[in-house]
Amino acid sequence: NFPELLLQTQNRQQERMTTYLRWLQKLQRDGFLRPELPEEQLRMLMKISGLLRTFYFMQINSSLPLAVLKKHYCHELNVLIWPYLTPDGQQELANYESTQADRAAGQS
Repeated sequence: NFPELLLQTQNRQQERMTTYLRWLQKLQRDGFLRPELPEEQLRMLMKISGLLRTFYFMQINSSLPLAVLKKHYCHELNVLIWPYLTPDGQQELANYESTQADRAAGQS
């Protein structure tokens, strides 16, 4: 039944958005995400990151290997969130990216 499936999908999406909003607000409280960002801006960030994720899911059947798509997606997501981060958040992200680059270099 399509109307029921649509309602379930919308409810799950709302639940995810509520959970993600709580995570973003925790990052604000912990000093990694800029504290002056209102809830509306956080919701827009979630929507934009969802669009980015959807774009990359659509690319899965492309000629690019999945590992390459994952690397591009992670990089673009990190670029997307960079201006929303505090200096501490930017440092944490830079440390994470450095760790990931070191790990990738060790695998090749």
